[in-house]
Amino acid sequence: MTSLLQPYSFGSETFITPWTDPVLPSPLLSLVADGVTEGYEWVGDFPTCWRERPFLDEGEGLFVAWAQEQDGGIPLGMACLSADPHVADPDTGRLRYIYLHPNGRRRGLAERLLQACLARAQPRWRRLRLHTVNPLAARLYERYGFLPITGEAQATHALDLGRR
Repeated sequence: MTSLLQPYSFGSETFITPWTDPVLPSPLLSLVADGVTEGYEWVGDFPTCWRERPFLDEGEGLFVAWAQEQDGGIPLGMACLSADPHVADPDTGRLRYIYLHPNGRRRGLAERLLQACLARAQPRWRRLRLHTVNPLAARLYERYGFLPITGEAQATHALDLGRR
């Protein structure tokens, strides 16, 4: 796998697309490897989790931020939405595996990935949860209505989507 950690100049065109193939492309696996190298060990769990159960059910998805076209493009970030595996409530979804490569940060891609996830979540989930220790990420989520929570396993923020 080729690392993307070297600085790279991208054109202004980036695309957020859903990934619907159960097989992950090697550039996305390189993105994950770079995240682990950068110290985000949790992102390394993503390929195994995806192989066990791709997030392809209603209200779920893997969204990828690509530099240039998806075919032959370079992934700059990813975000997943799935049923929350940490609660028994079938109406609770989870934002997870949200990672942006350093070359993709400060370009509005995290916000675009979050918007894609929220659009997919709205018709399906009553509540969304997530876990973050990153203060910048927490501020982004809070701008979109997520509230800090305590006393819930594996979650730091939740959003009531007002459904049902």
